[in-house]
Amino acid sequence: MFRRRTFLLAMGLNMTLNRSGAARPVAPVRPGEIAVTDEGSGTRFWLDISDDGILKGQFAAPASGWLAVGFARQAELAGTRFLIAALDGSETRWEEHIACPPEHRPLAEWSAMPLFTQAAIRPDRGQVLDFALIRRVGAPHALDLSSGRTAGLMLAYANDPDFAHHSAWRRHFSITL
Repeated sequence: MFRRRTFLLAMGLNMTLNRSGAARPVAPVRPGEIAVTDEGSGTRFWLDISDDGILKGQFAAPASGWLAVGFARQAELAGTRFLIAALDGSETRWEEHIACPPEHRPLAEWSAMPLFTQAAIRPDRGQVLDFALIRRVGAPHALDLSSGRTAGLMLAYANDPDFAHHSAWRRHFSITL
């Protein structure tokens, strides 16, 4: 027998996922938003997709280290462009990375344009990361997050603020923007 987890996911749908990743719609939520809640891990994600130019979101997790939110063409780690952030005293330290398993490297090493434009992390029953990103970036490592497109969403956290430290929890989802 497997444990079920309840998720709010993608364009106005509530989803329930089991360990195999199978999803089924449960109930509608507000249009123009994407929300994912994993009650088993205590994580919550919300993304406002109503603006054609900028996406604004929030990721909350029961973590004491870094939090990460990423987007890719597909729901897999390879090629994911992600924001990784941690508190450094009262300041937010953040970088954008691109995943190239088995590692991830800062955006500066790729000579690519940034996708994320801002990030702020704060303590609140764990930590909460508020962020903003643009919908499209060109080559190299181009990514188009225009309305109606399908994309991969990565959520992760660690209990260590060192960005080189492996995640304690990581999940990938397929979303429609």
